[in-house]
Amino acid sequence: MDVAVIKTAGRVFEVLEFFREVRRPLSVREVSEHFAYPLSSTSVLMRSIASLGYLSYDQKLRAYFPTVRLAMLGDWVYELISTGSSVRPMLHELAERTDETVVLAVQNDIFSQYIEVIQSSHPLQLYFPPGTRRLMCTSGTGWAMLAAQPDDATFKMVHRTNLRLSKNETKIDCERLKARIKNVRKQGYAFSRGTVTPGAGVIAMALPTEMAGTHLAIGVAGVLERLSNQEEKVVKTMREVLRKHGMSPKAENDRTPAATPRRRQKVAAR
Repeated sequence: MDVAVIKTAGRVFEVLEFFREVRRPLSVREVSEHFAYPLSSTSVLMRSIASLGYLSYDQKLRAYFPTVRLAMLGDWVYELISTGSSVRPMLHELAERTDETVVLAVQNDIFSQYIEVIQSSHPLQLYFPPGTRRLMCTSGTGWAMLAAQPDDATFKMVHRTNLRLSKNETKIDCERLKARIKNVRKQGYAFSRGTVTPGAGVIAMALPTEMAGTHLAIGVAGVLERLSNQEEKVVKTMREVLRKHGMSPKAENDRTPAATPRRRQKVAAR
């Protein structure tokens, strides 16, 4: 196998991932300087990707930008995940039984991304459009997915996340997150309380990772006070629906919420 071909293939994906990171048009020189590629090679590479229809060139800006064709290249994967097996019927049943917003999330780099959202019928509800992203380290669905992975996955996720955070953003404390993940494994579900959106909560459980070879989680989202008051009921309903659709959580995690946390919630609610 030609090593030069392998290098070129790697550079193509590095460039495309760079576009995802910066989310703006890029010039040949910017790409060349960012990756320390030879300028002439970068120019040929960008023109080649554009000739295949995955980048467009703006003469005025003298820069390239991804096309819709590139965006559509992998859209079928998310569609397969959300419509395959009994996932979609499961989401609708869970939304109907809890009367809360239900989300299906997939691990996407350092993010938990909502690829399917069933909105609540409550007058007072949370709205999450499909495509919404939350950091894996700070979200309920992210915690649920990390809890289903080996311990070193948490360390690696924290490291990668902190590298991407700006100077003004609070860095993730690895030890605190590891303790949280340990608790998620113990009780069999994650409950984020206003960690991303003040006054909002998400109860989440990981789905079997065998589905499409990726990490998935299902979450019930709602107004924090309302969700806290119904925590035990929501968790029980989620487990029942998961079992019904052949996606039961692991037996060792199959337990109802502990009494002590519920007493604390009642005090807080007053």
